[in-house]
Amino acid sequence: MDHEALTNSYATLYFGAERDVLNLGAQNAPWYTMTDASDAAAQLVHDGHCSISAD
Repeated sequence: MDHEALTNSYATLYFGAERDVLNLGAQNAPWYTMTDASDAAAQLVHDGHCSISAD
């Protein structure tokens, strides 16, 4: 799971970011592209089941 995709998913799910706008920007940087997996990971982080680090 790329942390950039997870971050974008989190932003769309919990902060109201525009999914289409973020995915459009990800065309030249595929590691930012959100998927069902990045959405599920964002949900886990939000629910306190896991965390991310900048390592």
